[in-house]
Amino acid sequence: MANARTSKLWFALFRCPRCGHYERHAHLVASPRGSLYRCPACLSCFAMKYGWLVGLAWGLLIGGIGGGTFWITAKMAGPWGLVWSVLACYLLAIPVFVILWPIFVRRFVRYDYIGKNAP
Repeated sequence: MANARTSKLWFALFRCPRCGHYERHAHLVASPRGSLYRCPACLSCFAMKYGWLVGLAWGLLIGGIGGGTFWITAKMAGPWGLVWSVLACYLLAIPVFVILWPIFVRRFVRYDYIGKNAP
């Protein structure tokens, strides 16, 4: 594992379930089992539990907030509705996503322990 190539995934919050180490940018290790998260403090490897379900929930949340913002502003804006709606999505929805992402990760993302120094 010491020679394994890791890459940092920006904005991927990771709290090690074993030692409690907190990383703002998760270390990913490519393996035959898929992407694994590695804790730099205890060198343990973890796989995300139910990754497809987490992705589906985040996608629905993004779609609901972004689509709702777009729909409400398009109804209110009149002839410049499309331009204003796109601008409102960028100005309102993106900061909401940035604020909600850490909360979402802490509440819903869980990890399975793969092993210490796992490939």
